[in-house]
Amino acid sequence: MFYGWIILLIICVNYIVLSCGALYSYGTILVPMAAELGLTMTQAAMAQTVKTLLTSLFALGIGQFVLKRVRITTVILCGCLAGSLLGLLMAFFVRDRLSYYLCYPILVSLMNSCGGLFTSQVLLTKWFETRRSTAVSIMLSMGGVGGVIFPQIASAMLNSFSWRSIWMLLAGLSMACVVITRLFLKETPQEMGLIPDGVPKEGRKAAAVPSYRTRVSFTQKETLLTPFFYVCVLTHVATSNGVTSTGNYLVSHLMNNGLDRAVGATAVSIFAFFNIFGRSLSGVIQDRVNPRTIMKVLLPIMVVALFFVPGLDSAPKAWIFASVYGLCLSIAVPCPVGILMNSFGVEYYGKISSVENGMCNVMNACLALIPGLIYDGTGSYNWYYRFIGIYMFAMLVLQLAFKTPVKEESAPGSQPA
Repeated sequence: MFYGWIILLIICVNYIVLSCGALYSYGTILVPMAAELGLTMTQAAMAQTVKTLLTSLFALGIGQFVLKRVRITTVILCGCLAGSLLGLLMAFFVRDRLSYYLCYPILVSLMNSCGGLFTSQVLLTKWFETRRSTAVSIMLSMGGVGGVIFPQIASAMLNSFSWRSIWMLLAGLSMACVVITRLFLKETPQEMGLIPDGVPKEGRKAAAVPSYRTRVSFTQKETLLTPFFYVCVLTHVATSNGVTSTGNYLVSHLMNNGLDRAVGATAVSIFAFFNIFGRSLSGVIQDRVNPRTIMKVLLPIMVVALFFVPGLDSAPKAWIFASVYGLCLSIAVPCPVGILMNSFGVEYYGKISSVENGMCNVMNACLALIPGLIYDGTGSYNWYYRFIGIYMFAMLVLQLAFKTPVKEESAPGSQPA
């Protein structure tokens, strides 16, 4: 068996624990944690903002400087260690607002930027070429697996223990990631005497390049001077906040609407279950359909679904919303990455992606303040979900208004900018 699939398995396990553990548990434990630490919802959201800003700085530094000097596997190992330390400090040492601010934003941002999506994608590009879309889609589908598991675990543990027990669990799982990453994660197939995909180039089936994929890669400078790049950034922010609005706040919103915490946790798990199927399906669809077309179909459906969220006052309504919205959003989540790669190429993707991720994180940091401010001002998250719906509608307008950039092939002997 090609060892690249072992690499993918390790990355999937790390993604479930490091990227999904804190994300999908946070919404369930937010209310009791904030109450014990003396935090308002705005103050809790401020920590999310700081976390997102730090993540953008760390990711930018990793993409532009660190990966030139340090092995990707070492960076990912640092992310696992940060997750272990985060869990231990949150479980045993964080007692007030100050210690929460000093611990949670810094360590979560280190965990996400070192061991999360960006570094995992870069590593997969070393192991997979023709099967790259399949590998990335499988990894992204693990977000659904984590979303199914962690809300239910967090809800069950809160019924018997305190919110700190969940952080103890995440510390243990992160330490397990440290072990398997250190022992089994390899940098490149070449250092094991292998080649990408495990199949010689002459043995691969020739495939026509779809018309919506550029044949000439844009440099980082050319990309940053192209207005459509910023449409890609804004679209990525829309899908990110679509996930955050469900993972972090849907449980609290449903409880405010008079539903039990278990109903909310089940809704988040349903949402995450459809993420498993939808994200895996997205990669297959993107091999055949322009991801821009996919977004133009899905965005109107998600906008309508979000405007129904304030009226979710029964379990069936909540679960139907989670199913429809979860399926559409899960197919949409990988599309901004596909649009970026199709539009600007893969040759300089590492640097371009680090800038794009940094810009997304800065915007996400600003938007992370909105749910807390709305809740503290109105006593509900109704207008927060309406805001996300309006934002997604704006992205639909931009996708319809802007054309995909085209770069002509350079003359022989010319150098990239």
